[in-house]
Amino acid sequence: LDFLVGAGRMRRAEAKALSDALYRMRDTSLRAQQITRLASGRIRQTRDRVELADLIRDQLDSRCEEFAAANADVQSVLSPVDVLLDPPVAVSLINNVVDWGLSFSKQVTLTLETPVWPAPARLLVRVATPPRNAQAAPGQHTGTWGTKERGRRLNDGLHWMLLRQMAASANLTVNRSGAEGAAILTIEFPKTFLSSDGLSSMELFEADSAGATSLLNAWVLVISADDRLRATALDTLRHAGIGAKGAASLAEARTLVASNKPNTLVVASEAMDADFASFKTEVMGHGGSCPVVEITERPPSFHNSGFQGFEVAKVGREQIKKNLGPTVLFELAKAVY
Repeated sequence: LDFLVGAGRMRRAEAKALSDALYRMRDTSLRAQQITRLASGRIRQTRDRVELADLIRDQLDSRCEEFAAANADVQSVLSPVDVLLDPPVAVSLINNVVDWGLSFSKQVTLTLETPVWPAPARLLVRVATPPRNAQAAPGQHTGTWGTKERGRRLNDGLHWMLLRQMAASANLTVNRSGAEGAAILTIEFPKTFLSSDGLSSMELFEADSAGATSLLNAWVLVISADDRLRATALDTLRHAGIGAKGAASLAEARTLVASNKPNTLVVASEAMDADFASFKTEVMGHGGSCPVVEITERPPSFHNSGFQGFEVAKVGREQIKKNLGPTVLFELAKAVY
């Protein structure tokens, strides 16, 4: 195109129109491919803890120049919410939500609400549109929530189809509604980390799901020869609503797990030796895949093992009351998910 313009065989306006059309064709092709891949289930997702508010803020900041060039006003009101989601899918979902809104409007507002149990975390997207009775210029549509003559909503299309398919692949609930002068999109995140009374916890499943039953029936075995440490850990877990039993030795632990295997082990660092490795294999079988949370003497940098299990989650002895509950909840959730 640049050559044709330079040779005087095409006007710049014509070249721009053709370039824009080619870009739209490429964009359409890419979105169609994404929809097909998501629908086929070929995309493997690895769920991890995602700070959704920070992610949304980062994505909007990275596109601020794009929004300015398009004369678009994209606002956000974000409460701190952490969810269990595949990080790349989370990034793609947020960007596609914005793309969907900007495909028929110039004003988009994203509101992330802090969950109040039993409701999940919700992302509300309000897209401003002209009134329903707005008159369109000849050959143009109004961009409203209404329908075209053929009966389709004006904000249907590949953007919406990709958004819906992406949410379905991540087990998210998407609802769309309309109001005078606005289109409203609601995305619910049932796998949400909750926070109350200074204790972070996680509610991963809706009350009527099979996962909820599994999580309610799960229990934790605490192994430590230190009576004080063991009592503190048990009290903390029970305060967080987690069933737990304590053992002062591996021999006592074997007795406790004879009829019912635990879902997660909390073990003092001094007990994590070769005998414990054998015990872990005996308890769980299949190579000893039971999640483990280690209680260390010194405060470690707080982290979870993630879904791949390459690391052991660690909590410092002085951090038990603050961090043991949410750490164990995360490990339990992965074990029953």
